[in-house]
Amino acid sequence: MWNFSDIRDNHRYFLALAQLSTGRRRVVLCDVDEARPDAALFTEVLSNELLLTRDLEKISEQAPLLGGGRFFVDAHGVWLTEEEMCALEDDKDDYDVPWLNGIPPVFAPR
Repeated sequence: MWNFSDIRDNHRYFLALAQLSTGRRRVVLCDVDEARPDAALFTEVLSNELLLTRDLEKISEQAPLLGGGRFFVDAHGVWLTEEEMCALEDDKDDYDVPWLNGIPPVFAPR
């Protein structure tokens, strides 16, 4: 998670939704003027005001993904695609969920 001091006036930012081969997923703050990192998905440019909330759930509700669609986050900050979330809400078994790149995320222990 980014710090308040990472967001500078007169800079614009988007979020990169990174996915490791281990299933770990993280959200990375990216300056539009810097090189785009290797990530699974990207949001549109977001307002600094929204980013300063550091509220991933609120951000996910308001931040469209490049190319359309949206993302969701669970209570522990693990991001999910719209397709993954729909499948999970339909009470499908984990093996029926269309995991992005075929890699299920690492969820917090129950």
